[in-house]
Amino acid sequence: MANRNFANSRMYTGHVMPVLLDVSVPIGASGAVGTIAGPYISSVTRLAAGLYQIQLQDSYSGYYMGGAQFISPTTGSALQIDSGSAALTAGAAYQITTVGDATAAQWAALGVPAGVTPAVGVSFVALVTGSGASSTARVKAVGDSGIAKIELLSNPNLMLDPQVANAPSPGGIIQIQTLQAQMPSATTQGTPVQYAAADPASGSILKLFLMLSNSSVLIGGE
Repeated sequence: MANRNFANSRMYTGHVMPVLLDVSVPIGASGAVGTIAGPYISSVTRLAAGLYQIQLQDSYSGYYMGGAQFISPTTGSALQIDSGSAALTAGAAYQITTVGDATAAQWAALGVPAGVTPAVGVSFVALVTGSGASSTARVKAVGDSGIAKIELLSNPNLMLDPQVANAPSPGGIIQIQTLQAQMPSATTQGTPVQYAAADPASGSILKLFLMLSNSSVLIGGE
């Protein structure tokens, strides 16, 4: 199992030696994986369209649970925020791409939440179509990952302690698929929505968490 001293933190649970791992993965064009961020994760690799493998640094004895979500990408062209240019749409979501010469008051008037410092990456829902006469501030509309759900490819407990002849274990493996909804056509209305493996939209950021067991002791049968 994982042979390391984990950070001195506390997580209260009925299980023995649970370990919580997390990773942040930017997704580029054609599903390409960018630089990952997160402790005790060796790599995240795209195997095929919508199929990804998470390589852990250590082996574990069990998988309790996990979760995933996306940070939305931006879409379209950069827009000026002044009302004299291409107007924003009130009620639509945007993300700051250039703070520029806009003041905090101008950003607040647009919809940046009170107390939040305007910065690249900050999102807001536009309250008005423009604010002031800023010439260099820019935003982009918030898009979506295009992914309806994320699933495990198999029972992860079968791949958490792989063995390699005459070598240490390379660490546990978890494989997932990102699924896009295939809506029924006009001629197939009433049929269930189908799903197909697909890459997230470029600019999406995949956030994963994994709760694993670092002990062979079973509690409550798991």
